[in-house]
Amino acid sequence: MYRQILSVVPDQLEALHFLGVLLHQVGRCEEAVKLIRAALEIDPGYVAAHNNLGNVYKEQRELAAAEASYRRAIELQPDFVDAHNNLAAVLSDQDRYDEAVAECRRTIELSPEMAELTAGAGSLAERGLHADAADEYLRAMAVKRFHAGAIESMAFSLLQLGRQEAAAALYRRWLQVEPDNPRPRHHLAACTGRDVPARASDAYIRTVFDRFSKTFDKRLGELKYGVPALVVEAVAAELGPGQLGPGQSQLDVLDAGCGTGLCSAGIRPFARRLVGVDLSPGMLEKARSRGGYDELYEAELTEFMDRAPEAYDLIISADALIYFGDLRKVVAAAARSLRPAGCLVVTLELVEPADAADGFRINSHGRYSHTADHIRQALAGAELDPRSLTEIFLRMEHRQQVRGWLAVARRTSSTDGARSGANDTALGASQLQKDGNAE
Repeated sequence: MYRQILSVVPDQLEALHFLGVLLHQVGRCEEAVKLIRAALEIDPGYVAAHNNLGNVYKEQRELAAAEASYRRAIELQPDFVDAHNNLAAVLSDQDRYDEAVAECRRTIELSPEMAELTAGAGSLAERGLHADAADEYLRAMAVKRFHAGAIESMAFSLLQLGRQEAAAALYRRWLQVEPDNPRPRHHLAACTGRDVPARASDAYIRTVFDRFSKTFDKRLGELKYGVPALVVEAVAAELGPGQLGPGQSQLDVLDAGCGTGLCSAGIRPFARRLVGVDLSPGMLEKARSRGGYDELYEAELTEFMDRAPEAYDLIISADALIYFGDLRKVVAAAARSLRPAGCLVVTLELVEPADAADGFRINSHGRYSHTADHIRQALAGAELDPRSLTEIFLRMEHRQQVRGWLAVARRTSSTDGARSGANDTALGASQLQKDGNAE
């Protein structure tokens, strides 16, 4: 309908602006910028358009441009509450925490009922001032009885202060309001250590990563995320140069938990066929846009691999198994999905044995970490030969290095329940939802 309006009146201000907002909402950010800027060329004083342009830039992680847009909106309308609050968020994203907190408090001065305090409080939490952050979140809940973002962030700050019971009470409160929301249920289990799931639920994974998919790549870049490169290096070292180059890439490869496809470019030279599987439609959409995959599927990893016996020469899994506790079932599925002498390369988060009696534990952030012994036992139980297990640096998180494991293993023999034959592949559309071919 907006396009129909613009076909008649090409410079119709609101149609340009709101079509841009709509395209932003469906992830077409570059088109959104052009349309909103076109509206601003017609009316440079269009305050809401400056604010929404800032929102698009923020999602694209063009933080300086976002800040400039918000400041222009505030210059035109000094009491524009949303622009102050958005400016607080983008200042926080640039690690300018004192300025962010000041903008957040300015928001509250202008609108005491405004409950969106997470930007300013998040700034305090990033600086390690979790007690001050908790005070900010309490102020948020004082003006709005239920606010999921404030509750989630406050619970994190309480956990950093060692106040597990107080954090658990917040998650229980959240569940009372949203009993079907998988996020508070999962984090309550992580917080209390009770009713801990064997792995993160499908609903939790979809909810978290669909929300995160639009900014995932840029955010990981900011966190110095180097796992894809480490995975590719490990594959090259294990398989040797003979697997690379034109006419030599003869491997059928599965990227298990492919996310937005960050491993695709590095792994593609090894593959005659590259398949990606993930639970999040949002992440798969990004992987399709990135390209490199022959097939993409929306499915749970263990089930997917169980349905593909002896289908792959190489399976990689970069930071996907951190959402599993006991690794034995998913590793056994990977072993069955590998052909004889096939290779498995995975990354995991590290925990010391003294902190994980069962060989693994769920952490307050909701991910699982594993000991070296548990990884070796899972590989051996699946008749996989552990070729190497190396401690690596995964990324930065809250200004701390996250330690992890890079495991490389080979299938040693036939596994129970697997059909023999190197050409046994294929998962039909009737078995799993195929997300579409990637060009």
